[in-house]
Amino acid sequence: ENKSGRRVSYWSLMKDNENFRWYLMSYLVTHAGEWFTYVACISAIEQIHSSNNTTSRTSISILVSLRLLPNALFTSIGGVLADLHDRRSIMLLLDILGALVALLFLLAYHWRSITALYVATALQMTVA
Repeated sequence: ENKSGRRVSYWSLMKDNENFRWYLMSYLVTHAGEWFTYVACISAIEQIHSSNNTTSRTSISILVSLRLLPNALFTSIGGVLADLHDRRSIMLLLDILGALVALLFLLAYHWRSITALYVATALQMTVA
């Protein structure tokens, strides 16, 4: 509902609110990027394991766990930080950290290191 008590549809919100459109687009781009890195990590784990003639099921299970764990552990901390500090500053800082974490994925792939992929994934999901 808006200030006058009228219901607002999603379409009118998209059409009339430029800030919301920008927010929604950034959200979609961010989450698409997270999924691309997820698929790339699974592919990298498969490649590393195939070159070692080993199976990758356990490694992929650990990857999935590392994607879920930070969300469960840090959601409440993020809420407290958002209440104590300027939200825009926090979002900007986390976006910069997310860009730096993306570089860790490149290093992990270059090193062909599953452990480095795990660290990059955990950090990505922590700052996401």
